[in-house]
Amino acid sequence: MSNYTAYIGGEPQMYSGSAGSGFVLLRDDEEVCTAGAYLGQATNYVAEYSALIWVLENALALGVTEIDVYTDSDLIVKQVTGEYGVKAAGLKPLQVAAAELCRGFERCMLIQIPREENIRRATQLAKEAVGVQAQVGICEVSPEDIPALMPIFLFGELG
Repeated sequence: MSNYTAYIGGEPQMYSGSAGSGFVLLRDDEEVCTAGAYLGQATNYVAEYSALIWVLENALALGVTEIDVYTDSDLIVKQVTGEYGVKAAGLKPLQVAAAELCRGFERCMLIQIPREENIRRATQLAKEAVGVQAQVGICEVSPEDIPALMPIFLFGELG
């Protein structure tokens, strides 16, 4: 049985307010799918949720049944697992979508790690996407095709 691991990253640009999201999906430590997306105006939490939703959609499209997702966002982990509530109205639909996607796996573990331990490639992909203002990398599912992320791409930041 293959071991699937994902690392996610969000990258807000302080000077412009633009943000990007990125992820790396690994199977037995080999890159299977890596991508970054330009989100336009968005907060770091919107970028992190976007990366989480995007990688989970791609993992499901690839037939993954068990996954460990690493993030440096303690808030995202605790909101998706239900330990914390969601106060920001704009994040609620993203939290609901992420939690629902997790239920689509036999096992979906969200694990918070220190920023310095998070794989840099996910954040690099997010930065690269912001730089070119487009999607970068290779993946099965484009973020624009994910219903939970459509409002970000159509209207900018949620809430």
